[in-house]
Amino acid sequence: MREVLAFIAQEINPYRRTVVMATVLAFAAAGLDLAGPIALGSAFEYASKREPILWYGGAVTAWFLMRLFADALRNFIGYQGERVGMLAAERWYLRTIGRMLRLPLSFHYGKKKQEATEQLGKMKWEMSNMIDAALFDMGPALIAIAAIVIYLSILDVKIAGAVTIGIALLIVHGRIMASQTNELLTDKAKIEERTSAFGWDALRNILVVKSTTNERYVERTLAKGEKKYVRAEIGFLRFFWGKLIGVRNVIVVAASFATILLAVHDFVTGRFTLGQMTTVTAYTFTIFGYVQYMEWRFRTALRFRTSYHRLQSLLDEKPEEYDRGKTMDIKGGVEYRNVRFRYRKDSPALEDVSFVVRAGMKVAVVGESGEGKTTLVDLLGRYNEPQSGRILVDGVDIRQVNLRSLRSQMAYVPQDLTLFHETIDFNIRYGRPDAGDADVQRAARLARLDEFIESLPEKYKTIVGERGLKLSGGERQRVALARAFLRDPRILILDEPTAHLDSKTENLIQDSLRELMAGRTTFVIAHRLRTVAEADVILVLKDGRIAESGTHEELAKRAGIYAELLRAQQHHIMEQGE
Repeated sequence: MREVLAFIAQEINPYRRTVVMATVLAFAAAGLDLAGPIALGSAFEYASKREPILWYGGAVTAWFLMRLFADALRNFIGYQGERVGMLAAERWYLRTIGRMLRLPLSFHYGKKKQEATEQLGKMKWEMSNMIDAALFDMGPALIAIAAIVIYLSILDVKIAGAVTIGIALLIVHGRIMASQTNELLTDKAKIEERTSAFGWDALRNILVVKSTTNERYVERTLAKGEKKYVRAEIGFLRFFWGKLIGVRNVIVVAASFATILLAVHDFVTGRFTLGQMTTVTAYTFTIFGYVQYMEWRFRTALRFRTSYHRLQSLLDEKPEEYDRGKTMDIKGGVEYRNVRFRYRKDSPALEDVSFVVRAGMKVAVVGESGEGKTTLVDLLGRYNEPQSGRILVDGVDIRQVNLRSLRSQMAYVPQDLTLFHETIDFNIRYGRPDAGDADVQRAARLARLDEFIESLPEKYKTIVGERGLKLSGGERQRVALARAFLRDPRILILDEPTAHLDSKTENLIQDSLRELMAGRTTFVIAHRLRTVAEADVILVLKDGRIAESGTHEELAKRAGIYAELLRAQQHHIMEQGE
């Protein structure tokens, strides 16, 4: 809990003036709570002695005004608490999103991202409640409890002892139940995360669900997950209202009974006046009200602690350092020296890869699926880091280059094209957000996309739909190419640029590709070998190594892997009648 409180203290630091003001007011409200029972006791004392109405009426009025003012303060404090909680949580949320954006691809390609995203929204809400609870409630409540115990000990040590024993039993009971509470909350959260993740996966892959008629399977699986969650929730509620709240209420009632019984006894024996007995009775309800309220806030803290540690465990990867290293204007020369990379210890993806590419050359990377083609180019952008070897750009090790500078001079057109659920203009402009309209339109023209856009009613303001599904594969491809044109990169990476296109659309895009590649160092990954025939050099990967390299003509004449792949594709084309 100490780590959590330190985190909260750090997050509220920008709002410390408001925090100090609200905390002072919270102590003032607690002080009024302490003075109220004394005023009420005085009223009964004056009334029992048949004092003039001015005295007991004044005391009752004082008690009324104290309660009224204390409630007004609490309303203001509640507003400030929720305001600071909301602002701090929102600020933390945006900063954490930024942190997630800087985590390596290994995080984003794994299950952790989805769990972390769901946990992020949950923790944002719980953090706001935690700040409100920790700042403006618990401190004043502790002071008020201590002050009441001291006052009661002055009146009667036995009464103070009964109250103290009651509080001690509540604390011990809370500590005993805390670990079980945390365990039940954690188990419940994990079940909820798994079920929610399965549901969101189904919605994201809705075409697969529908094409396999698996709607009922998804519903049944979700129903099973929900049943597990409901069982866990009911188990927690039984524990909460039975062992936690039930036992706590017994302790509170027993301690209150003992305290009031002792106060009545003191009154009967003449030790207490009627006013003192009334004050003790009022304080009894006040102090245990504070204790119960603190327990509720403590449970808020426990839930937040569970979410905090869960999210920290999901975001435990080291973020990429964008601004370390030197900036440089890249010409485009690339060299791999004995590069070795593995995703897992027992699974080499690349082994002892070496080659040199001059600036402006077109390099094709071919090979069967799983040979490490995409991994090879991912290393160039430092989306993954090799276990050994070096990668140089213009003779400089890329680990010494500012990551922002390196990637800003590269453009990557991936195989699995996913557009934002935004306008065509937004998706093209994403390549360079500060670009002007003329630049965006020029990029669209170079990508042979302008005529299509002009035919649309909303033109550049047309929404492309979730993941760009309102566009055809060729249209999505050209949007991605337009984005690359807009970036005007020195190094261009095309991962299967025509993989999902028919022959007609592929021929249409080839001119755009040639124009995009002109004068730039280009890496093209392709299964369709006719798209790499114009490359200056072709690298053939086999078992994570460069098995062959050369031009299309050179490799086609050899009795090697490339020639075999070429013959297989030509045979397939002849069978398809193309």
